[in-house]
Amino acid sequence: MKFKQQTPEEIALGGLIPAKTILPFEVIAAQDDVSRSGNDMIKAELRLFQPDGKTRTMIAYLLEAMPSQLFHFCTYSGLAIEYGNGTLRAEHCVGKKGYVEIGIKIDKSGEYPPKNIIRDFVRPEALKPGAMAQPAPQSAPAEEDVPFGD
Repeated sequence: MKFKQQTPEEIALGGLIPAKTILPFEVIAAQDDVSRSGNDMIKAELRLFQPDGKTRTMIAYLLEAMPSQLFHFCTYSGLAIEYGNGTLRAEHCVGKKGYVEIGIKIDKSGEYPPKNIIRDFVRPEALKPGAMAQPAPQSAPAEEDVPFGD
């Protein structure tokens, strides 16, 4: 039997979405919650649409302690008014669509395997050639649905 040898790290990363990949998403569920630090947050479940037609779910944590991600989520998914008012609730988020940039988190202690994370929410213009192999599925927002677009 012949095969390509892989390091334990290559094996662990094999099932993950590559870092810096940009994918369309839809919020399928959200709930108001409190972080471990005691701060208000929204725990949003996202359905990601991959170029091969498969979907994957990931959790996004929206909280004031991550201002850039919170701002980008609100402004790029149609919640700019709520952001401007400083009032965002879980029910505002359900059904919202946009794009995310994927990252990979590696546990420095080595106790947990690497996992995908939401690195940030991005504008569709952030798509670079090769970032997505095919156009976003119909459930992704059209460019005119994204506020502040040109």
